Formats: sequence, C-alpha cells, structure tokens
Amino acid sequence: MTSAEPRPRELRRRGPSPRYLREIQREDVRRDLRTLAFFVRIYCDGNHRELERIPHRSPAVDCEVYGESPAVLCADCSRHLAYGEARRVFCTVEPKPFCAHCEVHCFKDDERAWNRAMMRYAGPRSLTRGFAREGARHFAGSVRTRVRRALRRQAPDPSAQREFKY
Repeated sequence: MTSAEPRPRELRRRGPSPRYLREIQREDVRRDLRTLAFFVRIYCDGNHRELERIPHRSPAVDCEVYGESPAVLCADCSRHLAYGEARRVFCTVEPKPFCAHCEVHCFKDDERAWNRAMMRYAGPRSLTRGFAREGARHFAGSVRTRVRRALRRQAPDPSAQREFKY
C-alpha cells in the first residue's frame, strides 16, 4: 500500500489518540475543560433555548471529565465545545494562559470569534448561575496573566549589552 492510498476502514484509528488519553488525565486540563463546559452551558441556555438539545458527546465525556452529568447542549454549541476540548488537551504552552491571552492562537478565526462572544456572555453570568468559584478562578487567572505580561514588558532586555566607558 502506498502512502497516497487511503487506509482500509478496519485499519483506521478509532477513538482518541494515546496522547489525548494521557493529557486528559492531568488535573489542570480537566479543570479547564469543566470550566469551558460550564461557560458553554450558560451561553447555550441563554441563547439557544428554542433549539433541540441533547447531552454532549465527546472523548472528554467518555473519559469522565464531567462526571455523571455532561452538559446538555444544542448541536452547534456541542460542536464548539468539542473543538475547544481538543484545542485545550493538545495545547503545548506551559504554563497555560487563557486562550484570549495566549501568544499562540491555535483556534481557527471563526472559532476564536465564537469563543470570545460566548465568554463575554457567559463570564458575568457565571457568578450568578452557580459557577462563582470557576468564574472567579478564571477572572483571577486572567488578571494574573495580564500582570505577568506587563512585568515582562517592563523588564530590561537581558540580551542587550551595555557599553562601558572607562
């Protein structure tokens, strides 16, 4: 079989990759995914009440990230959440900043725009919808990231060499 030929159906990989399964066991990744799901649920509840909603299905749900009760979302929000889950699990930036503050934008432009709109809607509402701890943690992390970035900008460049005059 040459590399140009498609793989037979029985040889195609099924399910999440070994890397996905390894990374999704990290507690920081699981916490970020739960927070993202909380926010998407708030957004879907507020904007898509009239649409049919079903329990979210993804490899993260299969790995029991959300416990016994995955989010009940419309098809569009479920698709966006699955995309966000994959991006977070495969993120290579450590320590992980929030996507809005990251210098590496791995989200597609339309996904970033949707995520930004969803966060702007769900963020303030998370404090009154039973997700105050997650919302406050997210806000504190956002402030911490901005402070670190500002301090880095103010720090003198260590590679710049000074000229000494005798």
